[in-house]
Order: sequence, then structure tokens, then C-alpha cells
Amino acid sequence: MVEETSVRAIQSRHGQQAQQDTHGILYLSPENSTVFEVTGVDEFNCVATEIVNVNVYPRAEIDAGPDAYFDYPDSIMLYGNAMGFACYWWPSEGLTCDTCEQTLASPVEPTVYHLAIVDDFGCVNDDSVFVRPYFPLFVPNTFTPNADGVNDLFQVSGQSVTGFHLTIFNRWGMMVFESFDMQTPWTGDAGSGYFAPNDVYNWVLEYDSLERRSRLFGHVVLAR
Repeated sequence: MVEETSVRAIQSRHGQQAQQDTHGILYLSPENSTVFEVTGVDEFNCVATEIVNVNVYPRAEIDAGPDAYFDYPDSIMLYGNAMGFACYWWPSEGLTCDTCEQTLASPVEPTVYHLAIVDDFGCVNDDSVFVRPYFPLFVPNTFTPNADGVNDLFQVSGQSVTGFHLTIFNRWGMMVFESFDMQTPWTGDAGSGYFAPNDVYNWVLEYDSLERRSRLFGHVVLAR
């Protein structure tokens, strides 16, 4: 009995070659069912040939459904179709059922979910769907920028906000503040080293939302 044998060649009867990795493992991936001839040689230079039938089955169809968007903390239904096969979703975080074709999703961040099946031949196939939550925003209506460490900043707060654009105007329609970064608050300045006086200021806030783009209007009281 020969315990160590090296493979000299694997070739189909139609001339297809197999690929061999650096560990000596051979991979066969014909597009159609193919008969391969395997030729091996042992340490004594003895040669043997064997026939290998590689059957290629059609890949099972699967559909994870259309991309989905929702207002958090609500949820959205994922309409998967496993074509009659047992299925599972991954990752399972944020799903009410990870082995159901159709399930409610409520992830806390944008997530790509995969719906996978194993067909009757043991072959795995999957499809993916993108799910994005949109979070509510909080905009304060008053702030007191007097450097006492309490309520000194006018700042919009929210989670995973994209497309942020905030503009603030005085009562004469002059813009006193603009920001494209939600982490940048208005400190009550009016530019050029001047402080904005106590007054009511109008703001316009634009951001990406479930409607793809939203614009909000409001006012804030500045009271030093």
C-alpha cells in the first residue's frame, strides 16, 4: 500500500485542467458535468490513473427581496423567497425570525442581511438585502450661551444622521451660522468675534431621511 502519492495531472476528456493550490489540494470547477482522468505518481515513480465524475447541478434560485428603509424604532418586513428550501438569515441581530423567509427587521445601524439556502444536492446559495434605519432628531428650542457650563450650546442630536446641513438666521434674514457636521454646535457667536444678541433665531435643517431628503424649519431662543 502506497501512503504518499503526488498527483501528476488532472485533465478532463475534453481538455479541461484542474487547479492545484500551494498545499497540494486540487479544485475542480467545471461549468458542466465532466469526467476527469486523475494521474498520480508515488515515491517509487509508479503511475496510476483513475476516473472522477464531477456532476454540476444548477444553482438553486433565491431572492432576499428589495432593499428596505424604515424609521427607527419601527421595523420593516423583509420579503425573502427561498423557493421552497429551508433557509436562514445572517446576521440574525435585529430580526424577529432568522429561519423564516419573511421576517421583521429593526437593526440599529445600516445592515446587509443575507438569506441563504442549502438545496437538495447540498449546495449553498444566498442573496442579500440592504436595510437602513433612520433615527429621529432632537432640536432644542432654547439655549443660554453664558459660559456657565449649562445649556451653553445649540446642537442637533441624533444617531447615524447623513447629509446634515444646518443654517441659522437672525430676524433680518442674515445667516449667522452654518454647519455640515452635526457634531459642530452653535455657540451663540455671530462671526468676526461678535456675540449674537438675545433674540429668536430661525433655523433650517436638511438631512437624509426615509423620504430620501427632509427639510425642517424652526426657531431657537438665545437668552444669555
